[in-house]
Amino acid sequence: MAEKKSSKSKSAAKPYPETAYQPAGKVAEALATYGVLATPKPKTAARTIAGLKADSEVWAFVDANNLLPHLQTAIRLARDTFIDIRKMWLSYEPDPELPKFNSIVIWVKARGTVENLFEQEKKYIRAFNESIPPDFRYQIDLLLGVA
Repeated sequence: MAEKKSSKSKSAAKPYPETAYQPAGKVAEALATYGVLATPKPKTAARTIAGLKADSEVWAFVDANNLLPHLQTAIRLARDTFIDIRKMWLSYEPDPELPKFNSIVIWVKARGTVENLFEQEKKYIRAFNESIPPDFRYQIDLLLGVA
């Protein structure tokens, strides 16, 4: 019997002879790489009331209670009354027991003697009571600290 020679070479039948076939225990998944582009949030300018930074809680309370002109007046009065202000900022202070008494607090840190600061605070309270309508007074507070 004569052997027939195949026209195919051994390398054509086995394209990668150096790697042996080993069945995988898992199904192979296609590998794909994805580039994720972070879309930056649009930067909005910080909201301010009379030059003081106001966060979203402050804005929401001010807007809901129509306090903007009165709060601006109170901030102006504080700047005019206290001589040596070192720092001033706003915060929203909810009353846990009586929601009607939630308020915006104007925090003021000023430098001076206790007697001088006390006199300046009395002057502020007089001007505040003359300038702010009674319906809005309980919603705006001023807390004074010594710097």
